[in-house]
Amino acid sequence: MSRIACLAVLFAIVCGSGCARGERVADATRLDSGSDHMSDKLLPESWLVLGPVDDRGRRPFRPDAVLRDHLLVPGSKPPVEGDTLTGERGGAQTWERREVDERGGPTGGGRIGWATTTLESPDKGVMIARLSGALSLWVNGRPVVGDYYGYGYGGVPVQLEQGENRLWVHGIRGSMRLELSAPEGKLVRAPWGDVIPDLITGAGDAGPLGILVMNATAGRMRDVIVTLAGDELFEPSETTLSHGLTPLAVEKLVLHQRLRNGVSIPGGVTSWLRRLTVHSDSQAEPIIEATLELPIKSPVSARHVTFVSSIDGSVQFYGLLPPSTAVPAEPAPARAAVGPGADAGLVLTLHGAGVNAFGQVVTYKAKPDFWIVAPTNRSPFGFDWQDWGRQDTYEVLDHALARTGVHRSRVYVTGHSMGGHGTWHLAANDPDGFAALAPSAGWESFDSYGGRPQGTLRDLWHGADGASSTLALIDNLVQVPAFILHGDADDNVPIDQAHTMLAALEEAGAAPEHHFQPGAGHWWDGSASAGTDCTDWPGIFDLFRRSSIEQTPRELAFTSVDPGVDSTHHWVSFLQPEEYGTAASIQASQDADGVTLVTENVRSLALLEIDSVPVRHVVIDGEALDLGNGSGSKILIRDGAHWLHGQLGSTEKRPSHSGPFKRAFDDDFVLVVGTHGDPAMTAALAARAHHLVGEWWYRANGQATVIDDDDYLLDPPSGNPILLGNADCNSAWSVLLPAPGEPISWANAPWADDWRAQLPVGGALTVSAGELRLGDRHWAGDDLGAVFVRPRPLGLVGAFGFSGVRAVQASYALSPFVSGVGLPDYAVYDSDVLTLGDGGVLAAGWFDHAWQLSE
Repeated sequence: MSRIACLAVLFAIVCGSGCARGERVADATRLDSGSDHMSDKLLPESWLVLGPVDDRGRRPFRPDAVLRDHLLVPGSKPPVEGDTLTGERGGAQTWERREVDERGGPTGGGRIGWATTTLESPDKGVMIARLSGALSLWVNGRPVVGDYYGYGYGGVPVQLEQGENRLWVHGIRGSMRLELSAPEGKLVRAPWGDVIPDLITGAGDAGPLGILVMNATAGRMRDVIVTLAGDELFEPSETTLSHGLTPLAVEKLVLHQRLRNGVSIPGGVTSWLRRLTVHSDSQAEPIIEATLELPIKSPVSARHVTFVSSIDGSVQFYGLLPPSTAVPAEPAPARAAVGPGADAGLVLTLHGAGVNAFGQVVTYKAKPDFWIVAPTNRSPFGFDWQDWGRQDTYEVLDHALARTGVHRSRVYVTGHSMGGHGTWHLAANDPDGFAALAPSAGWESFDSYGGRPQGTLRDLWHGADGASSTLALIDNLVQVPAFILHGDADDNVPIDQAHTMLAALEEAGAAPEHHFQPGAGHWWDGSASAGTDCTDWPGIFDLFRRSSIEQTPRELAFTSVDPGVDSTHHWVSFLQPEEYGTAASIQASQDADGVTLVTENVRSLALLEIDSVPVRHVVIDGEALDLGNGSGSKILIRDGAHWLHGQLGSTEKRPSHSGPFKRAFDDDFVLVVGTHGDPAMTAALAARAHHLVGEWWYRANGQATVIDDDDYLLDPPSGNPILLGNADCNSAWSVLLPAPGEPISWANAPWADDWRAQLPVGGALTVSAGELRLGDRHWAGDDLGAVFVRPRPLGLVGAFGFSGVRAVQASYALSPFVSGVGLPDYAVYDSDVLTLGDGGVLAAGWFDHAWQLSE
């Protein structure tokens, strides 16, 4: 046996089979994170609870009477037992006292909207708050995320004051649990949030590691250096956190692994151990010392595959089940050498709500002619396979195609429950992206399954989330062969969801295959397949084997609700609609004379080369154009009533450079916090950024950088800046969002000098202390807020604009990271949203193709 194999066996014996994935074997060095007088554990003595007074649901602005009356203005009087409160639901609810159960939550049954208590602390310091079964915990007016879905996460750092601390819990889902415990040290490792790859015997590479840590101090931790020790298998590696860790931060560290030259992963052992240390220049001893266990699997085993996401730079994983035949080396050759010839397929399988991606992939039996790939949707609940869940799917697909060599024409999508909806959603918005689709127990949309609250601006919000309505995109779906699977006794997703989609497809001219299992519920199995029947159904794979994507169809029909979601359909690319937030359609055909197009709500499009031949002649909406003999794509632009062959302006909207607001978070975003206001405003903005980062981490299993405005201007990290504050308190505001007529002037700008000219950012949406302007409209007050997206060279700028501290507090009613919630390019509101919901929105809408305020 080689020295490497011997060492691996020894490491495996030391760890033993009971080690969890990423479990810490060597504990962190104990360092003081607060006062010596802090208790090891703290629990409240009793709770005041209030029944729901406001409706929840998927909407941008959520009324909240408790936030309005007790948290909008810092230092507001808390309720006392017997007080009543009325919200949008009508009918007063009474605050009642409950005792504390053994889990730290309130005793008794019934639904709870909010709960509050006071907690006595012997001294000022940091504790780890573990809240499960609720959305958020407020500690002295500062909110942190809770473990709403009960993943088993181990808590987040919170700052307690000496003496009495006011706690609030919001969004309680059934029963809640709360426990506060002393941290292990200044920097605490959280192994329950690690992302660990499986090593594959014989492979010459290894995926990155994602390690979760928490800054259990109230100060920024700078000069943090993370090291993976070298050994006989791996080279040593080191990462320095250039911007450090913000106070009370929860952050995922990215650690890359590189095998030594000429070495491959050994066989005959079950795991490999790697030594992790974290140092700070201000601390002689390591802050953390830990041992990581990396499982070793055979080339034909189901596995965790990790990669670094371009969305936010975090480490993500997907489940992969190779074909049951020989597996090509990784990275793969140009084409896979498995299955019938080079015709292996790749099946994306999308998990249901609460299901882990690896748990999804192991419901399948290995096939000789398919790779089975299970993306994560960023977390077990994630984004319903929309928004960043959809983007995760495409990142995984690109990564898997590069490693397997499968041809793009042999990609299929299937999924169960929430993943069934994801199957409809992905195919409806990318009909040339999948050779066939197969939803199992899938639901059609948020409006047919669960519903969304109605509001006066419903159509505007839904227009910004139009991609979620699969029925509205049935003309796209009809082009993709489908197999619909459902249990006819499903009490979770009713079978009428399947019947609705089946009837719509048949009415549109399709002939989808289907099977409705008699007597089967939501999750079911039988003897039809070697895997789990409700996912691994034989008829699905029979359809997949018969299907491939047509490479150059002569006729096209394409509908898109948003060019940023899907713009290109075979040889036509949709660039701009005439009216944003409204679906656009293109019908096209080609023959020997050229291309004929009929469009609706299209301002510009591109004709790509067809079989490497550029289009010379086109008839578009009855108008003939000669496009010349040049090579490459040809862009057509509607100018009033006529079409022209031309080019888009360099700063105009386009699929990769457009709203709506959520799009600003697509590219490695960084939160830029204003520090030039008064102390109350600076503290409020820091707390708001902290909560946004926490929400992103919890919902997206992601990471985001928080940086002060002056530090950003000195050394801007890559990615889209998201500004918090206003033009008076955030020094980056006027630089990145200049007033009309003012050029961008920034010595450290990360773009070339020829970009240093004013971008057309019309609409004049400006936020300053005590006021907000949108075009000719003006509002005054300290409770005015705005969310909006604007262009910048190389990307976008997002903004949370606040005219004062009350505006910051009111913004906790927003839901920027919730799927099914659409926000257009901009929305302006005041604190009345806490009472009126949509009625507190002062203005909302879209900028036009040139980023000007639409009429």
